[in-house]
Amino acid sequence: MKRNVIWRGFEERDLDFVYRCKNDKSLSKLSLNGFQPISYEEVAGWIEKCVHDDGTYKYWVICTDDEFQNIVGWCSISQIDFVEKKASIHGITIANARYRDGSALFSSVIHMVDYVFETLGLDRIDMKCLSGQLNSRAFLDLVLQKNERIDEKVVCRDGVCHDVVSYSIHREEYELLKKNGLVDFDVCVSKLKDQKRNNMDFHSNCYISLCKTYI
Repeated sequence: MKRNVIWRGFEERDLDFVYRCKNDKSLSKLSLNGFQPISYEEVAGWIEKCVHDDGTYKYWVICTDDEFQNIVGWCSISQIDFVEKKASIHGITIANARYRDGSALFSSVIHMVDYVFETLGLDRIDMKCLSGQLNSRAFLDLVLQKNERIDEKVVCRDGVCHDVVSYSIHREEYELLKKNGLVDFDVCVSKLKDQKRNNMDFHSNCYISLCKTYI
């Protein structure tokens, strides 16, 4: 079942949740930054920094779409550059396992891309993920349908080295996505169903977990 999410700023009530997540090694298994234990005070300082950004980055809490707006994770963009008119997706953490069906991830990507183009008025956004991040690659491949490059074996975790896949999307490409409805999760899942029905090889190795849920 798809679970809807919305976005808000960090609040004091999020501190305990973030502290647990920051010290959960399993959540950093396939992140670009890796795992490093952090104290409660350091987490408080990190949240304070997220709240008071300097204009080069922006953080959101990913939360439940109800009256409680409970935190389920967070996402961010960084390297906001108004001269070059570009920014980068810094990271997405979906810590609540009930929201790891792909819909919260997809919606958060679209939320940040839309913010970069529509709110900031920039022209390009970059994204990176490890090759083993199947849900991330599924949606990036589906929405962008391309990647710019693959850097081989550059990030190592627990003795295993991973490729890093780099993506980008420009404003005019995003406008075309919106025109074709590909900024809507249900439309994208429907497209995947059509791909499977027509026996098309559409990055099949990246869709294992997604297909188990929706197709």
